[in-house]
Amino acid sequence: MRTTQIGYIIIILIICHSPLFSQQNVSIHAEKQPAAEVFRQIATQSGLIIYYNPANVDSLIVTFSCTDTQPIEAMQQILEGSHLQVFPFANKYLFVLKDQKLITSLPDNFFKSSRIGEEKSNFATVLNKQKEQKATSENKVYTIGNASTPRSGTIKLSGHMTDFRTGEPVVGAVVYIENPTIAATTDAFGFYTLLLPAGRHNLQIKGIGLKDTQRQVMLNSNGQLDIELEEQVYSLKEVTITSDRIANVRSNTLGVERVNLKEIKNVPTVFGEKDVIRIVMMLPGVKAVGEASSGFNVRGGSTDQNLILFNDGTIYNPTHLFGLFSAFNADLVKDIELYKSSIPAKYGGRISSVLEINGREGNKKKFTGSASLGLLTSRITLEGPIGKKTSFIAGGRTTYSDWLLNLLPEKSGYKDGKAGFYDVNLIVDHKFSDKDNLYASGYP
Repeated sequence: MRTTQIGYIIIILIICHSPLFSQQNVSIHAEKQPAAEVFRQIATQSGLIIYYNPANVDSLIVTFSCTDTQPIEAMQQILEGSHLQVFPFANKYLFVLKDQKLITSLPDNFFKSSRIGEEKSNFATVLNKQKEQKATSENKVYTIGNASTPRSGTIKLSGHMTDFRTGEPVVGAVVYIENPTIAATTDAFGFYTLLLPAGRHNLQIKGIGLKDTQRQVMLNSNGQLDIELEEQVYSLKEVTITSDRIANVRSNTLGVERVNLKEIKNVPTVFGEKDVIRIVMMLPGVKAVGEASSGFNVRGGSTDQNLILFNDGTIYNPTHLFGLFSAFNADLVKDIELYKSSIPAKYGGRISSVLEINGREGNKKKFTGSASLGLLTSRITLEGPIGKKTSFIAGGRTTYSDWLLNLLPEKSGYKDGKAGFYDVNLIVDHKFSDKDNLYASGYP
């Protein structure tokens, strides 16, 4: 009985390995499409059958383009940088596996075993030996400084953290080592600095909304290590709550409220316009001065005791059109920070609060734009790279309230009235070197 089963296995292997099938090259153009849809297009064009676990690719979004490319090469480019690998089999099948290898042959001692239990044990042993460590940026050792002249004592390690997809700086990410415990947080432009002992260290990088990662470094002298981070996509299938002492260094200030761009976009609009000041009024401890005014009081203070900054520039009048609209274009705002207590000394010791509004940097990967048409206002935003080291973002708003006033009856007394506003924003950033960056913003 066993001899018959072995004969069937040999016949199947011979048939599968024979070149009975032919495959066609593929031409794919995908822009932020699910991986399963791209796999289906490759299978349709090439005639191959692709096997994969849907749970491994449900959160994988693909932006990819190729012309007259072999299917296996297209799949390898799509899965590059992930934990997935593709393996061809019998010129007809493609298997997408996660942290595994496809075994297409029997172990060397398969036919020498006399008992079924020994066969399974030997086969499992061969599988374990064939598992290899995948080469990634996490297990690669980065050498900082000249290895021929190592230095002892304390070494300064600095760098720049950016988003893997857009190239924008990552703010508030934590980089640390465990023994001894030394940590640092990236500033508003994504830069960090660590003073570490000479030698080899395992850098742990964590941040809210980012995938936790690590870097192996060998410190010989002062140097720089730039790090690209990926956004964390949270699955709704399960929720994991963890607590560790690293959370103590993720926020080291008191009385600070932060609102990022994603939260700003989720706030309901009024007349088609996102109002940054109205968002601030919804924060704890903030109260509006009146129904038709954009002024706000923080913990009992008056409006003139608040300092409002936009890209480190003081804004004395934060409203347009008699206080009905905010003076800030929400499409160009990256985040908002409201200091209600423990105000840093660099702001000049304001009595009530400091509202710091930071503008976004332009997309360093590709040109994008957006436009919006509202009941009272319209706006447009453009951003993209200029060469390899420069990017820009520009936005403008205007209103057509004069046109609406002219439609009112003459008896109302407002037919010949004039009331309107416009504003234009431009933010340019240029990278001269690894240590020198230039940021310029204009707001007429």
